[in-house]
Amino acid sequence: MNRFFSGALLGFCFVLSLLTVTTASAQLSTADYVTESDYRIYHRDGTPATLDDIREALPAVDVVFVGELHNDPVSHFIEQRVLQGWFDAHGHAAALSLEMFARDVQYIVDEYLTGLISDSHFQQSSSPWSNYETDYRPLVEFAKANALAVIAANAPRRYANMVSRGGRSSLESLSDQARRYLAPQPYAAASQEYEAQWNQVMAAAMEAMRAAQEDQQEVAEGEADHAAMDHGEMDHAEMDHAGMDHGDAADQAATHEAPTTQPQHGGGSMLDAQALWDATMAWSIAEHMTRRPGAKVAHFVGGFHVESGTGTPEHLRQYRPGTRTLIISVQSVEDPSTFDLEAHTGLGDFVVLGDSDLAPTY
Repeated sequence: MNRFFSGALLGFCFVLSLLTVTTASAQLSTADYVTESDYRIYHRDGTPATLDDIREALPAVDVVFVGELHNDPVSHFIEQRVLQGWFDAHGHAAALSLEMFARDVQYIVDEYLTGLISDSHFQQSSSPWSNYETDYRPLVEFAKANALAVIAANAPRRYANMVSRGGRSSLESLSDQARRYLAPQPYAAASQEYEAQWNQVMAAAMEAMRAAQEDQQEVAEGEADHAAMDHGEMDHAEMDHAGMDHGDAADQAATHEAPTTQPQHGGGSMLDAQALWDATMAWSIAEHMTRRPGAKVAHFVGGFHVESGTGTPEHLRQYRPGTRTLIISVQSVEDPSTFDLEAHTGLGDFVVLGDSDLAPTY
């Protein structure tokens, strides 16, 4: 009886796992909800373009970069269309490269693509991003169905964190095995143009953080004043104490995130960590193209890594001079029909403006 019960239980668990995978597979991609009215495409100078224009440009290049907003449905819509066009243009020479997987899980990606492991085990073992199922799984499944290589391109986050805390010299203590997951050392520093872009973004981020702190402080003080008005018997000392408590809580809430942000942004180490990501992704692309002569790579990555041709494309030019590239930058704006010449010119060879009113994917 016990043996029968154990066998039945194992069978039930197996069936349940199959049902779970089937349910996950049936989940719609966020890109499925995007319509033509949700975005506009432009050439780098702001003149209108179309998806057909992008498709027609793909056969002439070796690497196409799509700079996405990670939680933007238009970004994932464009990526799916570009990957289809990339396959149409280059056939089985086409490869998919993703920022979202690190090099230390490449063998797991390969095991899944060749059918050695199940989707559920692949996702359990490869540390996919939280929005993998709806935003990146359709890309991997397309590659799998068409026998395309998928490059786990990024540096493991733990090593980028080492650089952000201890500088690039901290990587010298890594084993030879660990260094295989990174760009060759020493990797190039960020260019002056990239550093200027970085400083601008970081300044805006710090200003946003300060504004959020001030808003929290105002809300806290307003709550304290409201409490004082509701309680006529509260004297000034008690009101001040209530205000202080609320203010301290707001400050603590605001500064709770500061240790993970401000010290890293204060020096060059966080920029060096960013450069490690860029260099490693570029090396992954170059390495694949060297290992497979004639390979053509579509690399999907956060927009800052590729906008204006800096970041990852710069490192790729160092590793593989003469590589022909195309950059597609996706931006989220209130009015996709309006191209801001100052803000959007030159972000990519094509600039896609998506409607910011669309619900984010996470």
